Amino acid sequence: MILHPPFRSYYDVNILGTINLLQAMKEHNCTRMVYSSSATVYGIPKQIPIPESTPMAPESVYGRTKMMSELMLKDVCDAYPEWKAISLRYFK
Repeated sequence: MILHPPFRSYYDVNILGTINLLQAMKEHNCTRMVYSSSATVYGIPKQIPIPESTPMAPESVYGRTKMMSELMLKDVCDAYPEWKAISLRYFK
């Protein structure tokens, strides 16, 4: 399957970029991350303001790639207790 912009851009930056950054962090023994995510990971919220306990349910490619990156960070932190990460979910 061939991906065209903007899909490819979202996957390249948000998924592959996160993987590359995590690899570089590992190589330099950097185990702390503040991830710039997006409120789009919530999809269309049922409640405003959106509580952080709201489940992720993105409805766009951009939101799904941000969610996937957050899940990668969670997996890394679960696998390696010395790693710590937090995601900031921005709103417009």
